[in-house]
Amino acid sequence: MNGVAVIDRVPIDCIFSGMAGFPGAGEELYTDRFSMTLGGGACVTPVRLGNMGVPVRYGTFLGQGLLSKTAETLLDRKSVV
Repeated sequence: MNGVAVIDRVPIDCIFSGMAGFPGAGEELYTDRFSMTLGGGACVTPVRLGNMGVPVRYGTFLGQGLLSKTAETLLDRKSVV
């Protein structure tokens, strides 16, 4: 079977939930429900294809910071190399 290769950045979605609504101008809202996940079509597509058994490779540049380490962890969990 042919595989799919993608070269792109790795967007990280920061998801806040459990809030009563959106903050108004100058207002802050707090929540203890926060998660980070892979985002963006170019990143999610190889993950979904891999879930369907298609061989995938994902190429990107990662640094040493928190978001890069988070991206690496999330990609590892999804078995995207």
